[in-house]
Amino acid sequence: MHNTRTARTTLALLATAAALAAPAHAAPYATLHSGMVDTSSVPGVNAGQSYTVTIIFDNGGTSAASQTWEAAHLVCAIWRFSNGSTQFTQSLAGASLSYMGHARSNPAGALGVMFDSIQEDDASTYTATGFTTPLTQPVEWRITDSNPIFADTNGTGGTVTAVGGVPTNAQYWSAPARVTAACDDEPYTAPPATPTAVPTLGHAALALLSGVLGAAGWLNRRRKA
Repeated sequence: MHNTRTARTTLALLATAAALAAPAHAAPYATLHSGMVDTSSVPGVNAGQSYTVTIIFDNGGTSAASQTWEAAHLVCAIWRFSNGSTQFTQSLAGASLSYMGHARSNPAGALGVMFDSIQEDDASTYTATGFTTPLTQPVEWRITDSNPIFADTNGTGGTVTAVGGVPTNAQYWSAPARVTAACDDEPYTAPPATPTAVPTLGHAALALLSGVLGAAGWLNRRRKA
């Protein structure tokens, strides 16, 4: 009986170990820069208030450590103005971006290299909330050290500037962190663990195991006799 319990315990431990060893899934990661608006003629974007720009990328990796993200891995850009009350979100899937460089993280997961520039000149598909007057397509934005950083219809609908543009030095960007989805920069929260059924042996296997354990017990008694 003791040997049977030991065998079943071993099976349970093996099943648990297999579950823990299951491969992690690829996920999107985001990095964020926060700055201050210098001037603005875009209704709903106020000079002297903060803005953030979040870039989300996905290279199929499962960690933020020691990763490289190229332009093909850019999946979303999210701009927030007026302390977060105004938001522009654009999926970058299929977008015709102008860019230079790449992003790379160090073994600790901190951003060590940021793109030298990322620029969108013709955004026509996006979501926008909080703008006093609806944006007029196309919308332009740029992550470079030049201005404007944000505009619609080549600036005829308004422009936003920041002192020195948007810096691309990695020290001004947050460490890449896993987010909920390709265009959702809410921090990822792992779902609650669900109980996993422990595999059990069929009747024939149990009978065979019982026979093996019984023979082992009989041999053990013979040795002691």
